[in-house]
Amino acid sequence: MTMADGLGGGILLYGGNVAGSAATPTILGADAVNRVVVSGNVVRGASDATPMNTNCIYVSVAGRGTGFVDVQNNGTVDEPLGANRGNCISVNSTGAATLTSLVSSNRVAPGAGQIGGAFGIAGGAAKQTVVGPTDLNSAVLNLTVDGNAVSATKSSGISLLTRDSGTLRSRVQNNNVAAPVELAGESGIVVTSGDQIAGDATVCLQILNNSTAGSVNSVAGGTAPGIGLFKRGTVQTTNDFGVSGLTATPTSAADVVTYVSSVNSGSALGSGIYGTFRAQVSGNNYVPCTLPF
Repeated sequence: MTMADGLGGGILLYGGNVAGSAATPTILGADAVNRVVVSGNVVRGASDATPMNTNCIYVSVAGRGTGFVDVQNNGTVDEPLGANRGNCISVNSTGAATLTSLVSSNRVAPGAGQIGGAFGIAGGAAKQTVVGPTDLNSAVLNLTVDGNAVSATKSSGISLLTRDSGTLRSRVQNNNVAAPVELAGESGIVVTSGDQIAGDATVCLQILNNSTAGSVNSVAGGTAPGIGLFKRGTVQTTNDFGVSGLTATPTSAADVVTYVSSVNSGSALGSGIYGTFRAQVSGNNYVPCTLPF
């Protein structure tokens, strides 16, 4: 399917039930065999000057529900997903929902019309306020991001975030991600556990064989490395950040940099204030983990 010249959004898939904390959960894709698959689409705004207002492809399971949704083989070399203002591909689980998703082999290039701070491929897990009002705060996102080509993004080409008490389990591999356009010293691939607000998020990440680069910091100088991993805080059990392949519990930030750099040789080195490493890591006391898929 080809969608062009749209002023709203592209392909939008919504699941979940926000009618209350005891609302009947909905299903968006029954299981790993009977999944919803979004594939073979070209979704673009009219031009960089008149882009789509929101996302190219948006997937969300909110409140109470489960989902199995794959986004694969969308966009082409000549017509990548893009000419949009927001995150081009966005996959999210909120509340008490669980979403399992494969985002693979897509070509993404939002272009000059994208707003500042927006990403190429974004994913996250966070709380959701449902009717009551009640906060549901146990969202899980099982996400594989594999073999995508991402360029022309204002901020990071791939950005994954879990906040509040959400859980992100993610495999990020074999992606080719260009440096962000904004000169803000941002890595091409970023994964974050927790935010600046109180919460206790959890990440388990496998990150392998990615080719990516960071942008120049026009204020402080230097260039960010290709990969950025950010754990809010230094307490091992707060905003837990596990990396598949680590062996020590806990592992220092410096040793995480060494390991992640060793398995992502295509990640460009940083410079200046970022040091000459292939990854930047904040926080401390990372841990080993094993993905369940």
